[in-house]
Amino acid sequence: MILHVRGFDERWRRWIRSVLQTGKTAMLLNGVPGRWINCKRGLRQGDPISPYLFIIVADVLQRLIQKAHVDGALTHPLDPALPCPMLQYVDDSLIFVKGRVPALVWLKQILDDFALATGLTINFHNTFMPMNIDVPTAAAMATTLGCPQADFPQTYLGLPLSPHKLRLADYQPLINTFDRYLAGWKTRLLSTGGRLTLVRAVLNKLPVYYMSSLALPKNLCEILESKRRAFL
Repeated sequence: MILHVRGFDERWRRWIRSVLQTGKTAMLLNGVPGRWINCKRGLRQGDPISPYLFIIVADVLQRLIQKAHVDGALTHPLDPALPCPMLQYVDDSLIFVKGRVPALVWLKQILDDFALATGLTINFHNTFMPMNIDVPTAAAMATTLGCPQADFPQTYLGLPLSPHKLRLADYQPLINTFDRYLAGWKTRLLSTGGRLTLVRAVLNKLPVYYMSSLALPKNLCEILESKRRAFL
């Protein structure tokens, strides 16, 4: 139906229907494929056409959000004249709306309608994290969505996420990773060159992912440096 509304002709829709209904996949165990499994829904993992079909389907949700803004049901958190921002990354969707219970009721209805129309079921088991909202309103909003409520900081894509300045304790997973590697290395069995290689190839690389998005605090850098120095 979506492809039909988008103007794709019958032959193209028939091709896509065939891809969806006849796809097969197999599990590799030690390089040996097992029995073939018929894919009853969606595309095979790694199918090059999958991202394009996802964009077409995800655009439906974008348009539903925009229509709700035109109808006055959903508004921008800061400027009512602007549409609600929506960011989508793989299977994550970030929708920014005004922190009001009626807006969440409308948004929940949009998500349910989208799931029924496309088969992309919304996972409401994820945590709900309100920002600058009083406790009673936040609790009512969490109940409306059916999501458990949580507080910042939260881990997203392996990084601590928070609207406030991060504390040293929020970087404990990075410190634990250092300790986990160091616990498995036998210093006395390694030469100076071997220890230097591990420091450069492993320990120096661990904070890089954090540093690509966050400015590490000075005291954290001193802790990591002391661990590298002690091992070397």
